[in-house]
Amino acid sequence: MSGGGAIPAIAIAAKRRRLIESFRRAGAVSVETARTLDEVGAAESSMLRRLQSTGIVVPAGDGRRFYLDEQAAKADDRRIMYTVVAVVAILVILIGYLLVFRR
Repeated sequence: MSGGGAIPAIAIAAKRRRLIESFRRAGAVSVETARTLDEVGAAESSMLRRLQSTGIVVPAGDGRRFYLDEQAAKADDRRIMYTVVAVVAILVILIGYLLVFRR
């Protein structure tokens, strides 16, 4: 088994975390406190589009300002955590199976 997929996954998670933190630091956490991407220190990117498509980063209505939906971010965090737990559980079961039946 190679860890080739782990490095990109870690890099993607770090980009996601940094972008979410940028919105928090800028105080862009509601329609009323929405900021432009320049004010947040963010640029158009595939990660920003992903966060928009999942409802984590939301346009404020004028198309220029955005804010972080904290509840959507927390729900996505839980989804990611459950996925990681499921993958680890499957790997543990697979390794256990191989150790028992590959003798």
